[in-house]
Formats: sequence, structure tokens, C-alpha cells
Amino acid sequence: MIGGGYEDVYSNPIINVPETFPNIFILRGHGPSFSTFWLSMYMGNYATGFPLLVSHFLYRLMALKWPYILAHFFKLLPIALAVTFLCGATWFTSTYVFMEQDPESTAFLQPIFNGEIYSPVIHSPQRGRLYVVCVYWTEGTFKGGRMKNFIALFLLFVVMFTAYVIIIVCCIAIVRFMSLGTMRLQKQLFKCLVYQTVIPLITAYFPVGICIFAPIVGFAWPPLAFIIPNICCIHPLFDGLVVMFT
Repeated sequence: MIGGGYEDVYSNPIINVPETFPNIFILRGHGPSFSTFWLSMYMGNYATGFPLLVSHFLYRLMALKWPYILAHFFKLLPIALAVTFLCGATWFTSTYVFMEQDPESTAFLQPIFNGEIYSPVIHSPQRGRLYVVCVYWTEGTFKGGRMKNFIALFLLFVVMFTAYVIIIVCCIAIVRFMSLGTMRLQKQLFKCLVYQTVIPLITAYFPVGICIFAPIVGFAWPPLAFIIPNICCIHPLFDGLVVMFT
């Protein structure tokens, strides 16, 4: 919840700008977040939302299948905090360690900063070292892969994939264990939980995922630098509307 509050209050008004270029992904910040460390903190905080989403479905499943456990549910708080920290630390490490610039990736940034490659965002060469960068291929698409940056992708993917697999399994189990009467009583709550899981996927994780993963296949569309931050900014609005109208 603290991470979510930080995301809504700070990160959304001062959103960081992801950009895609053929075989390259870069992320730049604004104001206080214009540093490798704070960009990595931003990514780490992004991942703390996954345990919160998962906990909603685990709680609902326990309430249906093992209601006697609910009295002890909050004893699992230390485990929940540890998992949340692990998710955040994984994405932080992915960004801070494996997306950190090295001489090779910095060399690939020079044409962007010099204006040889079009970018809708004005870049400052003096701050170039503060960007986080993924250069997936050094000799053209699917040639000369950089293992360091693929490890970064793997860490990002594992956290997201694991969370949504658990959510899907819980959804199937919840539907299976619901009686018709229970389903009628809890249909509204269950719909709300599903919407609150799907909407972040559409407004937060999927757009950023496009920017990070699409350059692997050589995809690049410069307007994403303007579109993605705006999509991410509207997430808190939709999150509240879901609760109001379901």
C-alpha cells in the first residue's frame, strides 16, 4: 500500500519516459528521479503491486475453501512483506545492475543523443549516463545478443508471469468452489477483483511491457514515448471507477 501511494502521488505526476528504438530500450526520468538509482527504485516499486493483487485472490480462495484459516491469515503478514520486498528487489536489481550502462551500450546511445536517430524527446548528452538502457542485439536484430540485458528481461518477466499464473489458478479454484448461492452473493466482489487485476495489466504493465520487450524483435515506434506515460497516468482513475461501478 505504501508503494502504491508513492506510485500514485509521485510517479504518476512525474512519470518516467520509456522509449523504443530498433533493438534498444531506454528509460529516462524527470526531476529527482533523473538518476539510475531512482529509476531503479521506480521499477522496483512497480513490482510491489503484484503481491497485493495476488493477496486479494488468495484471501478470497481461503474464505471459500478453508474458512477456518482466515483467523490466522494476518499471521502471514511477515511472509507477505518478505515476498513484496523480494519482488521489488528483483525488479530493482534488474534495472540497477543489468540495465546499467556500459561502454558498449553507451556507444549505441550516441546516435540517439546526436540526433542521427529520430527521437520525439529532447535528450541531454550531459545526462546520458543517468539513463537505464537495454541493448538487446549489437549486430542487427537476432544477431549479437547481450546476455546482461536478457537477464534483466528474465527477472522482469518471472515476477509478472508468476503473479498472474497464481491469480489465474485462484480464479479457477474460486469459481469451482463457489456454490450457486455463494456465487450470487459474491459475484459483485469477484468481478471487482477481476477488473482490478485486468485493468492494471492494460493501463500499467502491458504498455510498459511493450516498450521493454518489443525492441527484441526490432520494433520501434517513437510516439510511444508520449503515449505510454499518459496511459500509465490514468491508471489510478480507472482503479477508483472500478470500485464505484461494480
